[in-house]
Amino acid sequence: VTGVQTCALPISPPTADRVSFIAACEKRCVANGEDKESCHDLCVCTEEEAVRSHTLADVRDDAERGRRLSAITRLCRGRLQ
Repeated sequence: VTGVQTCALPISPPTADRVSFIAACEKRCVANGEDKESCHDLCVCTEEEAVRSHTLADVRDDAERGRRLSAITRLCRGRLQ
């Protein structure tokens, strides 16, 4: 799955508004050439893992937030393959 990792970087990390996060993630992912179903699965996993793990808790720096979110996306990609 090429380009999917970058789907998460330009968007905000998951918030209480799960639907908006997943929709934005899917849009970016599909724009990178991935199929909608794969993007949906990846984005749902990313959102769920970010919330479950609290990896983004107290992160104020956008670059660090992006790195952590990217790591979560890679983890999810591995799970989904």
